[in-house]
Amino acid sequence: MPIGSGKANYGSFLQPLMDDLSRARIEIDLVEMSGGPMDIADNRVMALRLVERQLADAAFFAPGTGAPQIAMDVLRKRNVLLQRGSYHPLTRLNEDMVISSASQFFCDPTKSEQCVLRDDAVVLLEMTTSDLREDGTKLDWTESYEDFLVRTSQDFLGRVDTITGMGYTAMVSSYFEYFRLATFLRTFTREAIVIVMGVPSLRELFRETYYTNLDGGILEAFGRLLRFDLKIYAYPTMDPGSDSIVTADTLKVDPEVQLLYDFLLQRGTIMPVTDFDADILHTFGRCRSQDIKDMVASEAPNWEDMVPKPVADMIKSDRGAMMGYKK
Repeated sequence: MPIGSGKANYGSFLQPLMDDLSRARIEIDLVEMSGGPMDIADNRVMALRLVERQLADAAFFAPGTGAPQIAMDVLRKRNVLLQRGSYHPLTRLNEDMVISSASQFFCDPTKSEQCVLRDDAVVLLEMTTSDLREDGTKLDWTESYEDFLVRTSQDFLGRVDTITGMGYTAMVSSYFEYFRLATFLRTFTREAIVIVMGVPSLRELFRETYYTNLDGGILEAFGRLLRFDLKIYAYPTMDPGSDSIVTADTLKVDPEVQLLYDFLLQRGTIMPVTDFDADILHTFGRCRSQDIKDMVASEAPNWEDMVPKPVADMIKSDRGAMMGYKK
């Protein structure tokens, strides 16, 4: 028995569950283990392993408790506001992105008949296990070494804990392309779907090099997004060369795709986030998550100002060392 001998070997337990069937025949939404020797198993790690081994497309974790959830229970007939990020750590800028986007997404029912109500919606903070940078380097935590997977699962679950501890639903998916993420969400709901991203990420979204695996290239990718009537909320950023703010309205992408960008902006597929905290943007807009990790590692002062208090408390705890913030 791979689980119950003092160390949980989740991979060897999950492998036979498909019984040589393909994903076209069967999908495993959730595995829950309890009782006797199974008590050693962490069901949240099991949920991550399902995504890692491509037995499931995404794992969900409940706000507050962090308990694994089934996608249908989270998404069915719900309006969805999703923010993608690494959250390593979750920063005050991340927090303002989701708060300002939510204030724009939700509306006053007394002022509009067609209104997205909080009770009818779910706010997801999503991380992907497939992250591809412009230089072609793939960040892959799914190597086939159990010890490495254990360490990296603790990293992911630490980030899940910070997200759910802030009152949001955490999602870990296997998707890199946004249109594949949209396809997954549309499987469960026909209501409004909004993806929140910063202007730098929006600029990256218009790099044609990301779409060489599609016959229709970038036009096919955005055509699929348009098919799902999805909206992109773009949170502004600071211009690297000045103190000016770059918004979705002023963003310039590669000249070859500028007309496509302008069309999507005028169509309302891309919408600027307007109700943001300018002080937070000016103070933390140029600070990356990696910068904060480096500050924590070097015990630099004032790093706690850059993250919400619950996140700072977790980083300072023993869990912070397991997540790679401390020695």
